[in-house]
Amino acid sequence: MEDLIFLLIFGSIAWIVFRLAAKLPIIPFQKKQTKKQTISNGKKALGNQKKAINTIEIDQEPNLMEDLLSSVVDIKDNMLHLTDNRFVMYCEVDPVNYFLKSNSEQETIDVAFETWLATLDYQVIWYLQNRFIDLSHPIENMRKELRNTEDLHPNALSYGDSLIKELEQWQNYSPRFETKAYIIFQYQVKTSSITADTEDELQEKITEKAKQEIIRRINTAASSLRKAEIGLKVLDSEGILDIFYHALNRRTAAGLKLKNLKESENFSLYSTADQDQIRVQLVKEMTEHEIAEKENSAKIENAS
Repeated sequence: MEDLIFLLIFGSIAWIVFRLAAKLPIIPFQKKQTKKQTISNGKKALGNQKKAINTIEIDQEPNLMEDLLSSVVDIKDNMLHLTDNRFVMYCEVDPVNYFLKSNSEQETIDVAFETWLATLDYQVIWYLQNRFIDLSHPIENMRKELRNTEDLHPNALSYGDSLIKELEQWQNYSPRFETKAYIIFQYQVKTSSITADTEDELQEKITEKAKQEIIRRINTAASSLRKAEIGLKVLDSEGILDIFYHALNRRTAAGLKLKNLKESENFSLYSTADQDQIRVQLVKEMTEHEIAEKENSAKIENAS
């Protein structure tokens, strides 16, 4: 009996070794999967996996810009007006060079910043925006200095021109990024406590209340962050437009700036064209005449 068990075990081992050496299935009736079939099945499984991942990403990706712009009503009074009487103001942060400070100075900054955060009973949003470094403003200042400076040595003029060209080429061919930091303050006005006779008066009171509350919050933040050597600068309406412009035109904003659009009158309410001085003077005289007539009519009505 022991010999029979030994033969069965030895035979099973020999069968497995033989089938493996011959690259055949251990079970005779099982079909062997070829290498091509294995690769094909692996590619198919990988393709299905990628397809599933892509489907999930597409389905879950929110349309942030459309959602944001759909809630924007207007940009004026240095505020972003949203639906539901929500108002937003942007403050640019002048960062402190933290890692060049001593340990005691870093501790002072940490304490001041943490103290301000602990006093917050409302939401603030930190917004970081990466932009291409724009050297157009300092380059233009250098160009003006070269033009306006008298008795400048020719070698200095030549050096200044070459430096300006180098900076322009460096900016165009080797773009670098800078990070702009902003703190966003927002406030929603509850209209139940506001009374007004007209719709315009109501909107004016709502805007004024929101502006006062947000300015109060900004002043509190500025006072606390000043101890941490962090400066805040309230952006005007054009500054808020500039943030949106760089967000929506990440690459083209370095070449075509917002101020270029403003200078070319892209924000004008009326289309304009080059006119000679005679026509400009005629339009001014007609405008002044119309204003004078209206004032005279108003005086006559008041007198009667």
